[in-house]
Amino acid sequence: MALYVVSRKYISDGRLLLLKRISETIVEQTVHRPSRGDDGKLQYQELTFQLHYNPAIESHFPRLWAKLIDMTLFFIPLQLVTHDSWWSALISVVVATIYGTLLEHYYGCTLGKKIIRLKVLDDYGNFPPLFLSLKRNALASLNLSQLPGVKFRFPDPDGLSHRYNMNLNNTVCQTYVVDERKVTEIREMLA
Repeated sequence: MALYVVSRKYISDGRLLLLKRISETIVEQTVHRPSRGDDGKLQYQELTFQLHYNPAIESHFPRLWAKLIDMTLFFIPLQLVTHDSWWSALISVVVATIYGTLLEHYYGCTLGKKIIRLKVLDDYGNFPPLFLSLKRNALASLNLSQLPGVKFRFPDPDGLSHRYNMNLNNTVCQTYVVDERKVTEIREMLA
């Protein structure tokens, strides 16, 4: 597998900077596809595709578990104090949004993501800036809409159907939730 990184040019303080982005990284992948020749024998065609590199984890479950761990940190103490589940849930969503914003900005993960071994990176391979992290975490609270009794769905890219999509916040903010073992590989690739 060969990696090609396309760079964008930015002007900052009169200097020309070349910044590499994850979204502009192209991966070349070769596959061997079997087919029958004219003589009836099995032959393999070698096909090479250029694909956009996407380091994000594919499954929603690790992210959902991490979010539930983070919410539990605040929900249980608030439940013990207020004795009201709805107020505890509402306050814990707000506090978890602020908590997630600060920790993802400074450390790239919250306690839940640290336990599950996940990191959040922006399009340049760094931890997200404060405002981007706030925007991402505010949109992440909408991901809880999959819980029972909530009927909120996100539109599919085709625009014709609606489904649960836990990547809404990452798509809008151009961030990636990656396995923490991939962070050094991604940063080396972008260097």
